[in-house]
Formats: sequence, C-alpha cells, structure tokens
Amino acid sequence: MRRRKKRSFKWYMKLIRLNLPLFFALTGLIILLILVLALLIFGGHGGKPKPPPSDSETTTSVSEPPPTTEVAIVDDDDDDDDDDDDTTQAPDDTTAPYQLRGDVDAWFLKLVGPEDQLDVNYSPDSTADVSGKPVNARIQEPLLAMIEAAAADGITLEIRSGYRDYNEQDQLFEEQVALKLPDFATEEEARAAAATVVAKPGTSEHQTGLAIDFNSLETNFDESAEYQWLKNNGAKHGFIERYFEGSSNITGVTYEPWHWRYVTPVHAAAIKAKGYTLEQYMQWLRG
Repeated sequence: MRRRKKRSFKWYMKLIRLNLPLFFALTGLIILLILVLALLIFGGHGGKPKPPPSDSETTTSVSEPPPTTEVAIVDDDDDDDDDDDDTTQAPDDTTAPYQLRGDVDAWFLKLVGPEDQLDVNYSPDSTADVSGKPVNARIQEPLLAMIEAAAADGITLEIRSGYRDYNEQDQLFEEQVALKLPDFATEEEARAAAATVVAKPGTSEHQTGLAIDFNSLETNFDESAEYQWLKNNGAKHGFIERYFEGSSNITGVTYEPWHWRYVTPVHAAAIKAKGYTLEQYMQWLRG
C-alpha cells in the first residue's frame, strides 16, 4: 500500500515571501474583525450586563438658572403714627419727572404770583367752611384732617385767612400802600414796597382758596410750637410752607411762616425734600 505524503506548509511560507505586504494586510483585517465581534458580544462592559439606570440618571440634566437678585420691599405703612416725624418719601431726580409731570397742569399745582396772575373773575369751583373761614372745597377734607391731627398732639391751628376774591385782595393791597406812602418819595415806590408784604390783586394764592394763613401774621410765628408742628407734619397732609425764609428773591414775597399752600401729599413731600419754592418745582417738572 502506497504511503500518502504529509502535506507541507511550504506553499504558505512561499506566499509570505512572495507578497509580504498582502500578508500583513490580511492579518490586520482578521484581527480587526475579531475585535468588532468582541465588542458586539460583550457591549463594551467586560462581559458584565449593564445595570439599570438610577432615578437620578433617568432625569434629564438641566443646568440651573443663575440666582435671582432679591429686592427688599419697604413697607411704607409704618405702625408708628407719630406725627412729629415726616417720613413721606419723595421720588429722586431720576424718577420724579415722569412720575409727577402728568400733574403739571393740575388744579392743586396752579402757580400764582407776579408772573402768573389770575383774572379778576377767577374763583374756585366751590368753597367750603372750615373753622368759620371759606376755603377751596377740594382741600376741606385734608385741611380738617391736619387740624385734627395737630389737636391730637396738643397743637391748635387757627385759620386766620383762607379764600379771598380779587376785590378783597385789592382792598388789602391798597390799605398797605397807604401805610407805606409816608416812608417813600413816590406812590410807585410805596406800591412796590407794599407788594412785598401784601400780594397785588390777581397775584395772591388766596384767590384760589388753596392757601391758608395760620395763627399769627408775624414772623416770630416761626418760634411757636404750632409752626414747628407744621414744619414736621404739613407735607404729610399736602401743605408746604410757601414763602419760607430766604426764598423772597424767587417768589417776590417776603418771609411768611404763617402762609401754607396745599399741593397734595406726594408733591409736598417732593418739594420739601428738594428744598424748592413752588416756582422752582414747577420749572423742574416742566423740564
């Protein structure tokens, strides 16, 4: 029996020698296929099954927004009702014009003076009686509230004068001119001097019924408890000291600590905070 010869790998070695680059390319391709199969089988987890996701992992991660800046809210309603401290806040320069400019032509900001005269027939729509004196009916309630608040603090506010019409103002002015005549060379000079003490007819705030003269018509009224109370609390009730000390060069009227004018609480607070006359305040509002 013929003996079968063993197959030899000489042909393989010969192939390697003849085409070495092809050999390495085939070998690399085989290794790559093995690795791909391994990844598909084991899922890249080393043969261990992937654990189920936790509750925190199943929730989509959302970046947190930046913290919101907290703004402190100030309660304007102070439980302390002490009338000796005017806590009304006036808007500052950056906000007051657009907040308050809408009132520039309102009745309570009506400007009256040598440059802003009233017609002989001007009068309030209606008047009301407060302590026996006529005033503009629109200020009756705040005026009474202020008088009552003062009384609660042991302060008596007496109304010396409220609304005066054109003719009554003319009579007062002429009486003052007569008093001044002996001190001046001409009537013109006397009339000019009288106008610094008593407003000429048509230039008096009393014709609007919005101005009130309190207690004493003397400059030493500013030494009284009544005046100090008005200084501290008048703005709360809407009243300003119209002709304060040092303002005569603007108003054209000498110092009158007894003369208080209604402009509403918000405007009174702004005027007081800025230290303005009503003329300056109106100019500021008009821009």
